[in-house]
Amino acid sequence: MESPELRKFYMAIQNLREAMTHDLPLDEFDQICLENYIALLQITYMEWKRRNSQQPTHRRAA
Repeated sequence: MESPELRKFYMAIQNLREAMTHDLPLDEFDQICLENYIALLQITYMEWKRRNSQQPTHRRAA
């Protein structure tokens, strides 16, 4: 079952995508903000994925 947070995120992405396909006017500051938001999302997801990974812990031989 999809979480409410993911559903809200999906709707926000759909809205942004729709606006950008119609050439949403972004000035230089807005472009930098968008790039920063995307980077923050990537970092946050990678940290979450690392914490929630089901990969077994490998031990080195002594």
